[in-house]
Amino acid sequence: MLDARLPGGPQVKEGNQRDDGGGKREEIRIQLKSGSTVTIGIIARAPELVLARSDEKLQYYFRPELAQRLLSPPAAAGEPLAKK
Repeated sequence: MLDARLPGGPQVKEGNQRDDGGGKREEIRIQLKSGSTVTIGIIARAPELVLARSDEKLQYYFRPELAQRLLSPPAAAGEPLAKK
């Protein structure tokens, strides 16, 4: 789990999504236990990962090493899959 409070963790800033010059933006959809869905837009992947949660008007900035860990499936990162 990534913790924004740790030194070197992601930065969270208030703001709207940046315009990257057009084209359809990638999105991550997270289904919550309650059944609701949270949609997070991928604004940029390099030089840092920038994710935006437009419903909260927040942007999350991740250093490259955190971005790689966040976007890699657990099996690809050499971590065992969590059992339910």
